[in-house]
Order: sequence, then structure tokens, then C-alpha cells
Amino acid sequence: METAALEYPSTMVTTPTGEATVPAPLRRYRPRLARASEIKGLRHLPELTVVWTKELDALLSHRTFLRMLAERLTATPAPSKIVFLFQTKRRKADQRETAQKLVELFGYFNRPFDLEVAQGIHAGEDAFNEAVAKIVATRQLSSEKSERADHLSELKKVIAATDDLRAKSGKLSADSVASVFGLSVAELAALVGRTRQTASKTPDADSLQPLLQPFERVARVRAVLSPNDFRKWLYLANDELDGRTPLEVIRQGKVALVADLVEDMLTGSPS
Repeated sequence: METAALEYPSTMVTTPTGEATVPAPLRRYRPRLARASEIKGLRHLPELTVVWTKELDALLSHRTFLRMLAERLTATPAPSKIVFLFQTKRRKADQRETAQKLVELFGYFNRPFDLEVAQGIHAGEDAFNEAVAKIVATRQLSSEKSERADHLSELKKVIAATDDLRAKSGKLSADSVASVFGLSVAELAALVGRTRQTASKTPDADSLQPLLQPFERVARVRAVLSPNDFRKWLYLANDELDGRTPLEVIRQGKVALVADLVEDMLTGSPS
């Protein structure tokens, strides 16, 4: 994705002491400035918070500030990240000592993977861009998950809409299909090329399943229609069926034509 196409997250810059200032490379993102005293009053943090301070040791001395910040992050739904940006890079810092201090810093937060640390303004800009990329990626994943959830919800509606067409075996039942469509078992059997005795003896027979499936496809329209409205729709003249009613076309042995019409109606893509 090109940088120009990114929708930059809402951003705030704060510092544990004094007036908040915005590092020059971040000014083009127009972040909000917030004093340390304002943090506690926030309902939640923006998507990206930059903590601009002198050095790690100085930050760790502000325990109240860190606790308030941690509480606000906990209350903020993802994606939301914090970049700790230190003004100067530590010279020849002992790596183990630095690691221990970072553990102390991260220990305030219950979402350590939403934290970034950068020493020096140039590293800070890189950390900022990395945090932005993670936020955008999280947005996209959340959107995809939401779409999948919507599709599953639609699938559940379709299954529920045709549940009464099935026997306890889970297979389509000629008795149930006939009842839903207002047909007699004998009439339904004739429409699918079977005798009434065959359809009545084993209404959920394997041999009947492919013959009953077009009726199930028609019944899926009940995912958006009530049972009463479905019965009305069966008797309602339809322009897509040359003015005939769906039930009339079904009785003419063309249930697949009505099934295709229902599919077009549900998907919004007429053939």
C-alpha cells in the first residue's frame, strides 16, 4: 500500500513533564497535544500515542503518569498503540540493564505488544511509521473478520429458513417440503417424477435428495421473508416469471426457474 493511500490514525503527543511539544518530523501528521494532567481525564487513548521524553530513566521516575497511561490503554479498544520516543540515544548503554528497564516499563501495561520504543528522533520516525502500519493492518484484519462474521450470519439465516424442510436425519423430507409449499405429497411426487407411495414410504430417501434440492433453494427466500409472507409470495404474480406466480411455475414442473430467481433476489445479481 502506498503511503499516500494510508488513512493515518488519530494521534496524540504527550510528555510526563511540562508542556507537550511535537517532534519536528511528526508535525505533518498534526497530532493532538496533551499534558500529563489530561491523561487521567481521557475516556480512552487515540489510535496512536507518542510519549515524548528525555530518556528511559527519566520516564521510569514518573510512575503515576505511567499508571494512568496504562489504565487508559486498557480501556481503549484495539488498534491502539503507544510509541515511547526518547530525545537522545543512550551512549554505550549496557544491554542487560536497558532490557531490565524496558521490562519495568512494559510491566505497567497489560498489552505490551502494543508498545514501541525508539531512541533518537530518526528512530522515532521509523517507530511511528511501523506503528501506523500495524494499526492499518489491524483495521484491515478486523474488517475481514467482520465480513466473515456477516457471511456466517447470513449462512445461519439460510439454514434456519430451510430447517423445517428436513427430517430428523438432516435430509430433505418430501412430507415437509410439500407442507411448506402447500402441495400434497402426491402432487409433489408427480412433480419430481416419483409415485406417491415412494415419496410417502421413505420421505427422506437418498434418491429424493437431488430432486428436492430445487425446492430448498426456493425456500431460502424465507431468510428474508416471514412464513406468512412466503406463502403470499408463492401466489403473487411476478414480472420475472412473465406474470406467473412462483407456485404456478412450480406446478408447471419448472421449480429450478423459481430457484434461480430466488438466488438472484438474495445475491442482488440478476442473470
